[in-house]
Amino acid sequence: MKKFFEKNDIIKMLLVVLLVVVVASWIMPASYFESGKLVTDEIQRIGIFDIATYGSLGFYYFPTIFAYILCVGMFYKILGSTKVYDSLTTNIANKLKGKEKVFVGINILVYGLLANVVSEHLALLMLIPFTISILAKLKVNKISALVATFGGVLLGILTNTYSSNIVGNLANSETGLGVAYGYEFLSHLILFIISYLILTFLTFKKMDDTKAEEVKDLFIAEPKAETKKVKVKTLGLGIILGFVFVVSILAFIGWDTAFGITFFTDLHEKIISATIGDNTIFYYLLGSTGQTPTFHAFGSWDLFGLIALMIIGLLLIKFVYRLSLNKIVDEAKNGLVKIIKPFGIVFMCYAIVAIALTFPTVSYVISKILGLGSNIFTQLISSIVGGLIIPDFHYNTINIASAFSTASNVNVAAMAYQFGYGIISFIAPTSVMLVFGLSMLDIKFKDYFKFIWKFLLALIVVVIAILIIA
Repeated sequence: MKKFFEKNDIIKMLLVVLLVVVVASWIMPASYFESGKLVTDEIQRIGIFDIATYGSLGFYYFPTIFAYILCVGMFYKILGSTKVYDSLTTNIANKLKGKEKVFVGINILVYGLLANVVSEHLALLMLIPFTISILAKLKVNKISALVATFGGVLLGILTNTYSSNIVGNLANSETGLGVAYGYEFLSHLILFIISYLILTFLTFKKMDDTKAEEVKDLFIAEPKAETKKVKVKTLGLGIILGFVFVVSILAFIGWDTAFGITFFTDLHEKIISATIGDNTIFYYLLGSTGQTPTFHAFGSWDLFGLIALMIIGLLLIKFVYRLSLNKIVDEAKNGLVKIIKPFGIVFMCYAIVAIALTFPTVSYVISKILGLGSNIFTQLISSIVGGLIIPDFHYNTINIASAFSTASNVNVAAMAYQFGYGIISFIAPTSVMLVFGLSMLDIKFKDYFKFIWKFLLALIVVVIAILIIA
């Protein structure tokens, strides 16, 4: 057992968080915020069977996420089993030899910017395994590969300005704080630039560590010695993956809600209402349930849409490169095996969320912290505590954000709330993007902590300074 937890320290930490939630339910009343005021109920103690029963509600609350993660594993294992994918990523890596730091720095920036605008951050998992395939062939170390991908996403979550998942929830006047998209933009921009520079600097230093363990590709098998090299045409796969990646990004930007751009909404309406004869053929061809289309406009997609996109991509790859159905099925099963550990850890995170929502005590804790005096320090600490127990920002906002609504400056309170959530996302064992990345890249939490603590310390100082000035 000791060896198991040494190797799987994230699981041990998640069990500790679960234990804290259970103990809290025995000594604190169930509670929630309503119009900025705490409403308490009787103590609702969590029993042994409650953990299994309500933890399993994660499948009910978040089925799209679980299905999507499994499909990403299958998609990339099928790709990774082909010579053309291996050749494509090798060709790109060869062109980047000697420019590893530039590539890592650009990736942190790009993923950070994308995470600032996409409505669902897990959608970026469509791009991350491809990036890691290239980083593995550049022999970049594990920690640097983690920061170049998942770290960039966490940076975008911290400094978010236009994502409907973060700012959109804060903008909701009923469950959020009623702020506007792009609120306090200059403060967010300054934090993004400073955080990016610090994180990139530390990552470059880590890349100079010759003893650091190199990242391994989870989905590409170890290359076998070949007596004869065969050239593989990669243009077709490049076009297909380029299409998949571009759609994955465009479909999750809030064009209408965040930027007021109605082009994609109008285009979608024209497509689904187009008729051939008397029939709206595209409405039925692309998908509909009753009177509701399941094919949505860009900006309104969910993860089910990305599952459909992966299926389309695989069909194109199958016919272009003549993959056998048996190979696809076999590699899909192998993909499930490869992704099962990261999947299991993500499920544990959401099981804790489900239990914490069913037996709500975190609001009571936050009320005690804010009761010490409502200011940027108590607001920041409250958000950090809330982000640790409820890492899903949507449910986090519904349960906690109202506590900040009575602040004298709601915009600054919203920043403290968002920044606190962003800070804890870099270190919490319940942070879905973080622990998925750690598990996928086989990084122990303690090794990650040795790297990230300096960044977190600097980040807290910068965040407090920005909040004081604001």
